[in-house]
Order: sequence, then C-alpha cells, then structure tokens
Amino acid sequence: MGRAGLLSLAACAAVLSSCAEEFQAGVEGGVENLLLVTFDTTRADRIGCYGYGGASTPVLDALAAEGALFERCIAPAPVTLPSHATVLTGLQPYSHGARNNGTHKLGEEIPSIAGMLQEQGFATGAVTSAFVLDSRFGLDSGFDSYDDDLSSGSGQGNFGFAETIAVDTSSRALKWLERRGDERWFLWIHYFDPHADYNPPEPYRSRFKDELYDGEIAYTDAMFGDVIEHLRRAGELDETLVVVTSDHGEALGEHGETTHGLFIYDATTHVPLIMSHPRLPGGERIEGVVGLVDVAPTALDLLGVSYGADFDGRSLAGRMLSPGASVEERPAYSESMFPKFGFGWSELRSLRGDNWRYVRAPRPELYDLEVDPKELDDLSEREPALVELRAGELGATLPEVEAETFTRDGGGMDSEVEEALAALGYAGSDLGGEAEDGDLADPKDKIGDLTKLRLAEEAIAFGREEEAVEIYRSLIRDNPTAVDARNPLADLLWRMGEPEQALEVQREIVKLPGVKSANFAALAALEKVLGVGDPEGHLELAKACDPRDPGPWVTQGDILHGPADPEGAIAAYRRALEIDPRFAKAWVGISEIEASRRDPVASIRAAEEAIKCDPTLHSPWFTKGSMLAASGRPREAVPCLKRAAEIDPDHLQTRFGLVFLHNSFGERVEAKRQLAEAKRIDPTKAAQMASGNPAIAELMRQLP
Repeated sequence: MGRAGLLSLAACAAVLSSCAEEFQAGVEGGVENLLLVTFDTTRADRIGCYGYGGASTPVLDALAAEGALFERCIAPAPVTLPSHATVLTGLQPYSHGARNNGTHKLGEEIPSIAGMLQEQGFATGAVTSAFVLDSRFGLDSGFDSYDDDLSSGSGQGNFGFAETIAVDTSSRALKWLERRGDERWFLWIHYFDPHADYNPPEPYRSRFKDELYDGEIAYTDAMFGDVIEHLRRAGELDETLVVVTSDHGEALGEHGETTHGLFIYDATTHVPLIMSHPRLPGGERIEGVVGLVDVAPTALDLLGVSYGADFDGRSLAGRMLSPGASVEERPAYSESMFPKFGFGWSELRSLRGDNWRYVRAPRPELYDLEVDPKELDDLSEREPALVELRAGELGATLPEVEAETFTRDGGGMDSEVEEALAALGYAGSDLGGEAEDGDLADPKDKIGDLTKLRLAEEAIAFGREEEAVEIYRSLIRDNPTAVDARNPLADLLWRMGEPEQALEVQREIVKLPGVKSANFAALAALEKVLGVGDPEGHLELAKACDPRDPGPWVTQGDILHGPADPEGAIAAYRRALEIDPRFAKAWVGISEIEASRRDPVASIRAAEEAIKCDPTLHSPWFTKGSMLAASGRPREAVPCLKRAAEIDPDHLQTRFGLVFLHNSFGERVEAKRQLAEAKRIDPTKAAQMASGNPAIAELMRQLP
C-alpha cells in the first residue's frame, strides 16, 4: 500500500465545519501559528495527565485540560531520527527513508511541513538539543533557522554524542520568538533531557532522587513552561496551536531492555500527544490508536494550510472537533532497524491495534493488550490463524519498494564513487548487503548482548580497558556484523596504543551495512600512521560518502598536521568549517598548528573559537592556557589550565603546567598539590619532568 492521499483543503474545511460549526481553521479561526514541541524519550505513562501520580508536569497537564489528549499515540520507531522525520513529514520510515540514527538521513526531496508552511509565508524555526538531530541528517529542510548549536551543552552523555539541557533549549527558542517578524510562524522545539543518562539539575535531582527519569521530565516541563509563559505575556498563546509529543519512550527494564532502540513494545513506542488551542473543545481524551504519522496532516488542517503532498498519516482534526466520536481504527506501524544496522540481527516490524500488537520477527509475536498490557504473554503459538491474519495486514501496509536513504548516499555517491568503492574492494553488496530475515538472529534472543555492551562502557569509565576489549571481542565473536561493538573497540585499541589491531577492526567495519563516512576517515588515519594501504583513497571516499560531514576534512588536517604541511592542514580545517562553522575539532587543529608555529595570538583566537563551539573539550583549554603562559600572561593561564584539568584529570602536561605556574607565583602549597596529582598519573614521568627544576624537584622529594 502506498501513501494515503488526503482530502483537499476545501474538503477538509467542509469536514471541520460540519464537526464544529463555530470552528474555522486558520487565521479566521484564530489558529495563526504552530508550536511543535518534542520531549525526547518520554513515555506517555510517566506524565500526570496520562494518570501517573508520581509526575510533576503542570504545564503539559494544563495544555491537556485545555485541549485534546490522545490516549494511544504510537511512534514509528524507538529512536530519534526516524520518528522526528515522521512527525515533520507525515510519512512512515519506509516512505521517507530515514530508517536509523547515524546511518541514515532524510532526503532533500522529501517534503516536510516546514517547507509547506514556509511556502505559505510562515517564518519557520527549529531548536534542537542533541547531535542526532544535527542538520547534516536532513531535518533542516524548509526551516529559515535550524538551531542545532550545542555549544552551551553539557557535553557527551553515556550514548556518546553532544547534547544540551532544557534551560538552554528554551533560551534559544525564546530568542527566535523575539527576533522574528510579524508573519505567521512555525517553531519546533526539541528537548533532549529525558534521554539517558538521567541527570536533572537541582531541585529536581533531590526531589526525584529515586526516580531521576521522572525528574528529567519534570525539569523539562518547567523549562517548557517559560516558553508558554512568554507566549501568554505576548498575547500570542491564544493564536497558537500547541502540539506536544515525543519521539519514543523508554523501556526502564521491561523485556530486559534498559533504555530504548531495540524493541517496539508499548514501553518504547507509546508516546504522549497533546494538541491545544482555545478554539478546540477542551479536556477531550481521545481513545483509539493514532500515530506520530498523523501529526503533520492534522496540524496543517487546523492551520488552514493547503498541501499538495500525499501523507501516510491522516488528519485527526475532525475527531478533535467532535467530542465523544470515535477514531476510525487504523493499526499503527512501528519498526526497529537498530538491531540490523547496529548488530546484524533481524529488523523488527509491528502493527499496534486498539487492543492488540503483532510483531514480525524471526519468531513472530502476538499480544492481547486488553488482558496483557505489559506484553508478557505471547499468543503466537496458540493463535496461528490470527498471526497469519496480522502478518497479512502488515504485508499489505508496506509498499513494494521501501525508501532507505543512507548518510553515505550523501549526494556524492555517484558512479565515480561506486567505481572507487569497487577498486578499493568494497562492493556495493558488502556495504548494503541484505540477508534473509530467517537467517538473522531474533533480537529477543540477544538482549544479553546489549547488557554486555553496557558492561564494556562501564569498564572503560572505570579504567578497566583490557576488560572492555575482551567484552567487545566476545560480542563480535557472537555477532560478526556488530558495528556497534566494533566501533568502540577500534577507538579503544587506538587509545591503548594498538594501532595495528585498531586497523584490523576498522577494515572489517567498512564492509558492514552500518558503515559511516567516519569509518572510512578513521581507516585513512590509521593507514597513514602505519604507512600501509591507501589512506588518500579512503579519505576521499569518506568525503564523498557524506559531503555534509566535516569530520573527514578534520582527519585530513590531522594527517597533514605538523611540520610536513601546516598550510595544507589549515586549509583542510577551514574546509571543515565551511561545512559546519561550529565544528570544534577544526578550530582545535588550527589552534595547535598556530601554537607549534609560535603564534600565540592566532592560537589563542582559534582555541577560543573551539571553546565557544564545545566548552567540554580539553585541548583548547590546555592550548589557550599554554599560549597565555608563553606570551607573558601567566595569571590568565591558570583558570584555563584548571578547566583543562577538570575535563581531563589525568593529563600529565596540564598538571605540570599548573605546577610550574603556581611555583613561579610562590604558591608552593598549590604547586605541591598539583605535583601530587602528576605523580598519581605517572610517577616515573612526573619525576623526570620535575628533575629539570630544582625547586620542583625538592617539592617532589617532599611527597609521600
């Protein structure tokens, strides 16, 4: 079944008029603007208006009381990019092609509501809060302003990518609202806070010390309240359709899954959906299954905006204006591609009806949600005829040809690149190879391997690197195509001084379906260090695979870095900055080259740019401090080096920089304390570095 065509604007207007005679869509009815808000990783059943007594969500609860709450909204995927792409396009992942985080993107040709509203004269803005929604993944299409600046962020969480917190997100959203013109407007705000790891600020951390996940949701609700209050004071809230939802839920241990991404049960797919406007009937609680795929057509209808594109979703506007009416039953589709691209296991597909769920897997599953809402009693073996019926319904839902847009198809994957792949030994079948579903592992049999992955991450955090290596190797032995085990293993081996082993792992990764441009860039860097292979070819391939990724250009700069070709390196870093002016690692490279050329002014300037882009990086703080000290500004150097030491407590050179500075100031107590830290890091090297300065050598002798 292809995309479902929807009613024309005139027909929609007639439906809306018949549903609620007093309601008019668009400006005439006071529905001028659209505020779309997505709380990342937020389960419906952890919000007050959905019946959770432990919640503190007064803002969401008030919006629900004033508008419509959809009891059973289902996300199309348990990960961020595919679900947000569905919200913005009204298309299912099999239609828009953004099937998984990191490996996929939204194609430029896919129409979104941002583009449709932009064409109608709306000012369009977006404020996102995590790297997974970076503009390079395609969601920026149609937005006048797509703010993915995470420079005020909290750094990398335990999923390894940059993020920022709700106070910053709301602040950036308010700035957009304040500087826009008098046009109708559409603003999308994405809050990442409820995503693991759960670390809400005070007072929420103390109030929710036993349920930090709930604390993150409560904190996000409060910060979102600042935006609502701004609109109220500005007199715009009554003119604005407010839509609040989430991209997916969180398992919190159900079915053995601690977070999300693998399974597609209600724990990770049942999300809140609230739509509020003064002209809508208030306090409506709408039963019946709907999907995030329905958000776009519904919002456009209420805004009175025509749309030429077909949607997979349907408009729910008529139901919202008809209190007590039922929603036409239409099972909601969900899929999980993470097991396929992360580990080489089978993908999962699902249909979720009003009181049942069917999961297509190597061993299919069937649940009666009326008596088994936690989906613990699989009926598939007892109800084979019903399984066959649901399987047929799912098959009829899927199109004959499904869209799939990889980041490596980034516009540069033309015939020349394909030829380069073949010449280097990477046939197309290797990169995008498909296996029959029956040949792939069932994810429910592999949940223990995800637990092992978390154990490896914990081992690294506590300095048990050899243990982590063994865990990763064990995972790979059991799951030969597990990119999500090979990537961290390659990084870890590189950091441990084992480039040959890291190279071996990277050469395996680039032949797997989950490969990204960063893998080819990493392969090039390793080959250059070891003097083997074709680093230049792999680097060019990395650039061609994803032209919107600045990373390969930084890798080229790093390879050229040093006395060999500093100008070439700086040119490569500058090219990365043309792609993404806030790519901190490019500024780091420039800063370090200028430091090596004894140009403190240029080095400090570049280090400061790097810090603006990512204040959590150690290198620019260290380089800035070192250059300030070298240029006769030692007092200014101290706070920079102290910040560097906070970021990386085990960096020996940072500690010795502080030792020398405090000793030069006559601050022997602090110098001695920093020297003790240096000795803790590496006693032998610390003694060698201290031996060249008699005063510091004496301090060293005084240490226990």
